[in-house]
Amino acid sequence: MKHCKRGVNLFLMLVVIISLFFLSSCSGGFGNPKSGEARTIDYHTGSQGLVLRFLPGSPPPSLYKGDYLSVVVEYSNKGAYKIQGGQLYISGYDPAYTFFSPSYYTSLTAEGKSEFNPLGDLSNTHEFYVNAVSLPPGVDVYSPKFLVTACYKYKTEAYKDVCIDPDPWGIAPKEKICTVHDVAFGTQGAPVAVTSVEEVSSKDRVQFKVHVSNVGGGTVIDNVAPITQCNTRLKRSDIDKVSIIAKFSNNFLTCEPATIPLINGNGISVCTYSGRIADEAFLTVLNIELYYGYRTSIQGSTSIYDIPGG
Repeated sequence: MKHCKRGVNLFLMLVVIISLFFLSSCSGGFGNPKSGEARTIDYHTGSQGLVLRFLPGSPPPSLYKGDYLSVVVEYSNKGAYKIQGGQLYISGYDPAYTFFSPSYYTSLTAEGKSEFNPLGDLSNTHEFYVNAVSLPPGVDVYSPKFLVTACYKYKTEAYKDVCIDPDPWGIAPKEKICTVHDVAFGTQGAPVAVTSVEEVSSKDRVQFKVHVSNVGGGTVIDNVAPITQCNTRLKRSDIDKVSIIAKFSNNFLTCEPATIPLINGNGISVCTYSGRIADEAFLTVLNIELYYGYRTSIQGSTSIYDIPGG
C-alpha cells in the first residue's frame, strides 16, 4: 500500500512539473515577454562612442635594447552609430629609438550597438610594433610614452514627443490632446547629446531652442574637417563644432546656427518652422540629428634597459 501511495505522489509531481513547463512556454517564459508582445530594447542610450584600451601587458612594463616592442590596442564602439573610415594613430615617442613598422596609423571600422550587440561589446584589435627598440647614446634606461588616438565621424539621433499647438494660450475654448512644454532628454548612445529642448509655439510659427553637450570626454571635431592626421593637423577652428538637422511631421526646421559652436562643451541652436501647420493641438515626434567628428585617446609607457654587460 505504501508503494502504491508513493507511486501516485510521484505521478502527481510529474504532472505538476510538466504543467508548469507548458504554462511558462505559453507565457513566453518566466519574466520574459508574452507571445506577441514587442521586445523594447533601446540602443540609443549611453554617452560613449569608440572606446580604446591596451590589452594586458601591452605595452610591456620593461624590455631590453634590441627587443621587439608590441603595443596592442583594443577598440569597441559603445554607441549606436556605425563607424566607417576612422583613423587610429600612435604618437608621442621618439622615432629615432622606437620606429613603428610598417606604419604609425591604420584605418578602422566598428559596428555600433544593435539587437545582436546590445552592449557594444564587439571589439577589434590592432598591433603597433617595433622590430628592435634602441637607447639614446650613453643612457642606461629610456622610458618612452605612447599616445594612441582614434578619430572618426559620428552621428547622434535624438527623438522626443512634442506638442504642436497653434493656440498655446487657450484663447479658443476647446479640449486639447497635449500642452506645449520644455523637454528633457537623456543620453542617445553617442558622445555628443541633445540635453534639452525649449519650445515656443504659435499660430504660424514653432520654435525649438536645442541644447547640446559633449558628454563623451573626448574632443568634438567639425563635421566638414578631415579626420586624416587629426592628431597633428587640426586647426583651432576645426574643434568644438556640431552640425544639426531637425524636423517634425516631415517638416524640416531652419536651425540657426546650423553649425553649433561649443563653449565649455555646451552649445545652443534655435530651430524654427514658419507656416500654418494645423487648426488644433497635436502630438508628434521631434527628430534631431547631430553630425560631427570625434577624437579620443589613451596613454601608455614602457622602460627600455641596456643589456647587462653590453
